[in-house]
Amino acid sequence: MQINAHWWGKYASNKRIQILPEPAELATNAKHIDAIIWGLDGINAYDEVILLQPTNPFRTYSDINYFLDVYKPPHNLVAVDPNWKVCGAIYIIKFADLLNHRSFNTPLSRYIPLPFPNYIDINTKEDWEEAEQVIELIEKGDIKIDV
Repeated sequence: MQINAHWWGKYASNKRIQILPEPAELATNAKHIDAIIWGLDGINAYDEVILLQPTNPFRTYSDINYFLDVYKPPHNLVAVDPNWKVCGAIYIIKFADLLNHRSFNTPLSRYIPLPFPNYIDINTKEDWEEAEQVIELIEKGDIKIDV
């Protein structure tokens, strides 16, 4: 977590959360894979890495459980939209493969499509507006999301 305010440090210490100050070189234009690997470096406590990006608010518990159920090394899993575009909702990969390839997309990747709206990835103002429209449809009962 990048510490930008005294408040975060106080909050973390009250919750017994360890803050890893991000090196200056990662706080600029570094690729996010560099920050992920930096944050995991030295842990070596787990064989797999599961990345759930916060920009996918409609990803469900059921989606995550499905990925966990079908995950079979050596293949890693990558969530995609119905057009087979990577959406970033769920990634599962062997830690050694992540270090070796420096990517969640490898020759051993298996792509799993998520249903609408679970694959929506919010990165732009237009994505945000689409998500707001989906929320309105959910509230009206026009769309149901399997939790």
